[in-house]
Amino acid sequence: MKDNAKCFLLNEQNEYIEITYAELKRQRYCDEQFKRRRFIALHGMLLEVTEQDYQDFERQRRRERYLRQRTTLLPEDTAALIRLACDAVPDFETQVLDQILIEKILATMSALSTQECEMIEALYFCAKSDPKYAAEIGLSRQAVHQRKLRILAKLKNILEN
Repeated sequence: MKDNAKCFLLNEQNEYIEITYAELKRQRYCDEQFKRRRFIALHGMLLEVTEQDYQDFERQRRRERYLRQRTTLLPEDTAALIRLACDAVPDFETQVLDQILIEKILATMSALSTQECEMIEALYFCAKSDPKYAAEIGLSRQAVHQRKLRILAKLKNILEN
């Protein structure tokens, strides 16, 4: 962050006062209380927030990053199929489109080995967690997770071509 960037601190009356980032760094160096203050970066500025607001913000940021990574790892057709499995009773048009997607995914799944198919079926169609499936097949959770990522990348590549 640039030294002349704006920072907004809460004072004793819960009002925001504006200082520069250079001043904030100086205060943090000199005053131990400033080290415990929490800030959120917004549009090139820092805004002081309460500890609870900071935790809520970080939790939401991590969740959005997780969801962004998850949707980029799943091919669009696979994500649609998973949503289909969760939906109640779709209308006729949706049923036809979903049937087409299912056929496409099944054709794609035929390019996978038996072990890869079993893993996808267990993790996505049977809704088993990575740790639970790892315990069943005698591998570590990390190994299952890495295999899952490779399989999804392989499926995505096949679906996009």
